[in-house]
Amino acid sequence: MNSESVQELIERGLNQPVTAIDPVMGGDSHHAYSVLARDGTRFFAKSNRGDGAAALESEFDSLQTLHALGAHWYPQPVSAQREDDTVVLVMEYMDLGRPIQGRSAEDLGRLLAKQHCLTSSKFGWVADNHIGRTPQLNSEHSDWVTFYRECRLAPQLAMATRHGLPNDIEAQILHLMSRLGELIDLKTLKPALLHGDLWAGNASITLQDEPIFFDPAPYFGDPVADIAMTRLFGGFPQAFYSAYHEIVPRHSDFEMHCKIYDLYHALNHFNLFGSG
Repeated sequence: MNSESVQELIERGLNQPVTAIDPVMGGDSHHAYSVLARDGTRFFAKSNRGDGAAALESEFDSLQTLHALGAHWYPQPVSAQREDDTVVLVMEYMDLGRPIQGRSAEDLGRLLAKQHCLTSSKFGWVADNHIGRTPQLNSEHSDWVTFYRECRLAPQLAMATRHGLPNDIEAQILHLMSRLGELIDLKTLKPALLHGDLWAGNASITLQDEPIFFDPAPYFGDPVADIAMTRLFGGFPQAFYSAYHEIVPRHSDFEMHCKIYDLYHALNHFNLFGSG
């Protein structure tokens, strides 16, 4: 998509002209821009086509829902404009850059704990969304084990099988899925509001020292699923976990549950990037 078309969709969403659009780093999934509107306000925009366009539309919807639930530590969505197979998402601009360490790491850990204290009566989400470019099913369930098996592991395993996952690994995963009810015994678990894609690249400290999250794939689930992903790819210091667990204590099966939840992201990584 050319820069003129991106500008047209941004201006349509903002309902005003823009004076500058500068490409910036925005991950491996979308084209990202810093946008300066005529009234002097700066915005952040992302564009993509095809499956990536659908992911941007679901991100817009997810951000709207997060703010409606009181999670104001995510960027405020402004618009998502579609033209044929292309979507441009515009949102609040945030100044990032401070390292996640020391007191900043503690603030981020407490913020995640605060988010996990927002609960629901069901596991899942109001709509399906995406984790990266991968569609993510969010059908609501009253039982966490059923949700995790049917909406997380089963779709990823089906895709991985089509992508050449070895038969012996598929058999091991199917065996694990049949035993989830024995391995995850959380009768008192309340569905917590999860980020859903919480690696270090999706959290930051603003230049105003405010901890924030972005690029979510949210749903209500076991809060350990978020913590597991932070550890899977690294980047969060011990101060983050210490502050988090002061509010949300670890339970006795914490380590085993982390390994079980890692499987979802490992399968997604395989489906996106291959066996490497």
